[in-house]
Amino acid sequence: ITVIGEAAVGGLVGENNGGTIRNARVFGDVTSTRGAVGGLAATNSGVIQNVETSGDVTDVDPTDAPSSTFVGGIVGVAESNSTIQNATSSSNVKGSTVDRGGNKVGGLVGQNSGVIRETFAAGSVSRGADSTIGGLVGDNEDPLSDAGTIEDSYFDKQKTGQATSAGSATPLTTTEMQGQAATENMRFDFDNTWTTTSEYPALR
Repeated sequence: ITVIGEAAVGGLVGENNGGTIRNARVFGDVTSTRGAVGGLAATNSGVIQNVETSGDVTDVDPTDAPSSTFVGGIVGVAESNSTIQNATSSSNVKGSTVDRGGNKVGGLVGQNSGVIRETFAAGSVSRGADSTIGGLVGDNEDPLSDAGTIEDSYFDKQKTGQATSAGSATPLTTTEMQGQAATENMRFDFDNTWTTTSEYPALR
């Protein structure tokens, strides 16, 4: 797919307001010309479970855009009542080149104040101008709410090009995340939810 829009732009939905998105795959390019953008959803205040994205997620805000931008491989902004579980993104994530202050860019989520559990990111993550950036999450605290919770979540520090991430996400090498090595380094439910492959773990 190819999705281009303004404000809240997602590969599947613009905003998930209290709903449940489960067993979804989005393969394609998602671009916002201002605001929040995510490979699956721009913003989430519901449940996202068993999902995968790939492609390019890009913010190309014009110079007159009024506010900060939030860019993530799965979700741009995960709000305090958001849950993202069993999710993977190999999307290439790129933040705005406009220096506006406060841009948030992450391989999975741009800004998180919810719960992220059993996830990983393995696409390139690049900052635009004046961005807070992370391999999995760009910023793990909304100024208006408590810090988010990140559990059993990882990012490929080689593929993302990032050594750190907001919150408690764990950086691993490509070798540590692929094949049978994943079962030793990633605390996933490989019996019921995930399976190993010759590359990264895949959802069953």
